[in-house]
Amino acid sequence: MTKSAAPAVVGLFRRLGLRVSTNGTVAIVGAERLDNRAKEVVEYLFNQYEPELTKALEGDSPEGSPRAYTLAELAALDVPEDPPSLPLLGQPGYIVEGWSHIVAALPKTGKTEMLFASAVGWAQQGRNVYWISEEQTKIWSLRAKRLAQVPENLVVAPVLSPEECEAALDEAGQDKWSVVIVDTLRHVLGLQDENSNSEVVAAIKRCEERLRGKTRIYVHHARKGEGEHGKAVAGGTAFTAAVDRVLEIRHVDGHDTRRRIHVISRLTTPHDLLVDLEDGRPVALGDPAEYTVAETAKAITAVLEGQDWHTQKQIRDMLGSDVGALLVKRALDDLVQRGVVERDPPEKKQGATYKYRLTSGSGGPNFTSTPKGGAEEVKSGDPKPGNFTSPLGEAVEVKSGNPEAGNFTSTLGEAVEVKSGEPVAHDGKRWF
Repeated sequence: MTKSAAPAVVGLFRRLGLRVSTNGTVAIVGAERLDNRAKEVVEYLFNQYEPELTKALEGDSPEGSPRAYTLAELAALDVPEDPPSLPLLGQPGYIVEGWSHIVAALPKTGKTEMLFASAVGWAQQGRNVYWISEEQTKIWSLRAKRLAQVPENLVVAPVLSPEECEAALDEAGQDKWSVVIVDTLRHVLGLQDENSNSEVVAAIKRCEERLRGKTRIYVHHARKGEGEHGKAVAGGTAFTAAVDRVLEIRHVDGHDTRRRIHVISRLTTPHDLLVDLEDGRPVALGDPAEYTVAETAKAITAVLEGQDWHTQKQIRDMLGSDVGALLVKRALDDLVQRGVVERDPPEKKQGATYKYRLTSGSGGPNFTSTPKGGAEEVKSGDPKPGNFTSPLGEAVEVKSGNPEAGNFTSTLGEAVEVKSGEPVAHDGKRWF
C-alpha cells in the first residue's frame, strides 16, 4: 500500500471506532473489541501509517475527562451573539459558518438549485466548497455551463458506490475544505432504514467525526405531508436532533415556482424566506409577511381605477377570494398611510364601514424628495420628458419637472436615487 491510501486507512479506523492515544505511549484505543485477525490487520496498518493516523485520530482515551467550564468562563468566551453566516441567495443569517444543517424538501422542489446558486457565491468569496452528490456528471456539466464565471474552488464529487461515498467523505474531511455539502444523506450514507433513529445517529456520526468544525449542509427529503416543528423531515426524529439547524423548503399555494424556507434552529432563528424563479434562476424575495403586504398593495392600486369608492370586501372580491381579509386590511392601511389611497371616514372609528379610493391624481407612484430624511413633495423643476423605472419595476412617465439630483422615495417606500437628466434603472428587486 502507498501513502496515497492513507485517507482510506483513516476512514477504516473511524468506521471501526478506533482512536489513537498519545498519553505516555502511542496506542490504539478500541482495538480490544476486535477479533484476533482484525487486530493483526489494524496493527499492521497502524505501523504503516502511524503519522497520518495519529494526526487524524489523536484524542484522549475514553476514560479521560472532558474539559468542563463554569458559567462565568462560558460567559467570558469570545463568541459573537450573531454568529457569522454564509449568504443563502444573498440573504445572511440562514447558513451559519461552522454549524451543521439539514436542508429538507420534497423531490424536484429546487433544493439543489438554491444551494448551487449560493455555493457558487461562497466559492467566489474565497471559501473552498466540496459537494458530494448523487447526481450524475452530465447534470453537473449542464449546471456549470450556465455560469458566466466558473470558480475553481467549488469541487463536485458524483458518487455511486458505497466505496466512492466513503472515499468522498474522507476527502471532505481534509483541512482545505471549509464548506461540505452532502447530497443526499440517504444515498451518501447508505441508509437502509431512515426511520431507525439508531441507524440515523450512527450514520450522521460518521459525517460529523470527519467534518466537525466545517460548515456542513446535509440535503435530505421531506415527508409528503408537510409538518411543523421539524416533522417535515423524512425519517426518524434523530435527523432533526443531530444537527444545529433545519431548513425546510415548502411549496407556496397558488404559485408554481415560489418556495418558502422555514428554519428550525438552536439559539437564533431567522424569519421565513420567500424564493422564486427569475429568468430560470432562484431569487430571494425576502420576509413573506412584508413581501405579501407590498405585493397586495400593488395589486390594490391596479384594481382601484377611477375615483369610485369601494369597501374592503369589494376590493377583496376584485382581487380574488384567495387573498385573505387581514392581508387586504394591512395593505390598505399601508396605502392610506403613504397617501396613495384615501379612506372614508379618514379617522378610525369602532364599528365603522370604511370605503377606499385612489387619492386624487394618483395615477402612479409620486416621488418625494428626502435629502434630509423628511418627505417633501417635488412640485417644480424641468427634467427631460421620458419614461424611467423605479426599483419596484414600475414604469413612470415624466412629462415635466426637473428636481435636483438626490435621493427620492416613492409612495411605496422604495429609495430611488435620481441624477439630473438621467433615467433610473431598477436594481433587480420587483413585485411579481
